[in-house]
Amino acid sequence: MPKIFIDCTVTYWNPDLIVGIQRVVREIVRRAGSVAPPGVECVPVIHRRQQWMRVECATPPPGLRALRRRCDQAKLARRAARHALVAGNPLALLPLVFHTFRYVVSSLVFRLSRSLVVRRMQQVRPAPGDIILLPDYTRDALQGLERLRADGVRVVAVIHDLIPLTHPQYVQRPHEPAAWFEWLAGNADQILAVSSYVEGTLRERWPNRRWSTGHFHLGADFRAAPSAPPSPALRATLEGPCFLMVGTIEPRKGHAVALQAFRKLWAAGSPARLLIIGRVGWMVDDLMRDLRSSSELGRRLHVLTDVSDDDLAAAYAGATALLAASKVEGFGLPLVEALRAGLPVLASDIPVFREVAGEVADYFPPESPDALADKVAAWTAHPPDRRTSRAWRGWDESVADLIRKVASAARAK
Repeated sequence: MPKIFIDCTVTYWNPDLIVGIQRVVREIVRRAGSVAPPGVECVPVIHRRQQWMRVECATPPPGLRALRRRCDQAKLARRAARHALVAGNPLALLPLVFHTFRYVVSSLVFRLSRSLVVRRMQQVRPAPGDIILLPDYTRDALQGLERLRADGVRVVAVIHDLIPLTHPQYVQRPHEPAAWFEWLAGNADQILAVSSYVEGTLRERWPNRRWSTGHFHLGADFRAAPSAPPSPALRATLEGPCFLMVGTIEPRKGHAVALQAFRKLWAAGSPARLLIIGRVGWMVDDLMRDLRSSSELGRRLHVLTDVSDDDLAAAYAGATALLAASKVEGFGLPLVEALRAGLPVLASDIPVFREVAGEVADYFPPESPDALADKVAAWTAHPPDRRTSRAWRGWDESVADLIRKVASAARAK
C-alpha cells in the first residue's frame, strides 16, 4: 500500500494564521493518520531545497513559533507606520525606522533558527507508487516535485479556488499562482476541489485534461464555544447588535462594500456594529486608510488583525450574525463554522455560498451596499434568533473523505 506524504510547508512556517487554507491544512495533518483506510500511512512533511522532511504536526516548536510571531508583529507595525507616513503624519518616520530595524533583526534571527530546526529533521524519500498530497500552494517545490514524478511518485493536489485565473484583478502577482495551476493541470495525477463549484470551474478551464477530478466539502469542527473569556478588546465589540466578518482583508472579500453599507446606517443613527477579524492582506492600502481614519473606529467599527482561537470562538458565540460579503470564493469556511455555532448568516448571493449554506442563510446581491444596508437594518431592528447548530460534516468525516479518494485513485491506477 503506498504512503501518502502530506505537504504542510506553508502552514508550518506560518503557525499563527488561523483562517482560510492554513486552518484546512492543519485539520488534514491532524486527522489524516487516524481516519485513513487500513494499511494507508499518512506522513506530514515539509520541503526545503528539493528535500522532504518529516514533521510531527503542522506547527513548528514553540520557540520558533514565538520568533515568527515577533517577526509578524514587527512587519505589521512597520506597515502601519508606513501608512501613517504616507497619510501625511511626519511623526511616523521615527516609528517606521524603529520597526523596520526590528523587522530586519527578527527576520534574520527567525531564518537562522529555522535552518537549525530543519537540520535536525528526518529526511524522507517517497518511493515509486507513493503519493505527495498538496493541500496548499507549493510553488517553491516544483523542481522537487518534477524529480519525484520522474521517479514514479504520484502528485495529488487540493484546489481551494481558481481565483488567480478567473478573477486576477483580486490577486497580487496573479501570474505566480496561475503558473502553479497550469503546472498542476499538466502534471498532477489527481486534483480534488473543495466544492462542486470549484470542480466545475476546473473542468471548464481544462476540458480535455485526463487527470482525475472530484471534490470534497470542508469540515466544521472548529470549537463552537470558547474555553476562556473573550479578551477586553473583543468583549467591548459584542455589546449590542454586532455583524462579524471573518477572513483575510483583501479586495474580493467585500469589506469595502460592507463599510459603505455601514456608513449609510451610521449616518442614519443605527447602533449596528461591524467587527472585522482577519489579517491584513494585499491591495487594500486605501481600504485600510479608510478603516483606520474612520470616526467610528473603536465605537461601532472594530478591526482585529490578530486574535486567538478562543476569541474567534467567542465572536461566533456572541455576534448577531456572520456577514460574508465576498465577490468570489472557493468554499466559505466561516459560513459553516458560524452555522455550526448557531450564528445566523447574511451572505452575498454567489454560487458557492448557495452550495454551502443553501436556504439556511439569507442573501443580498454582491457589490450592493444599499441592499446590504437594508438587510442589516432589518436584522438590527429584529435580530434573528440563534439557530440550533446546523448539522454539517466534521473534520474527521471531511479528511476521511479526502484520504479515501486519494487512496482509491492510487489503487485504481
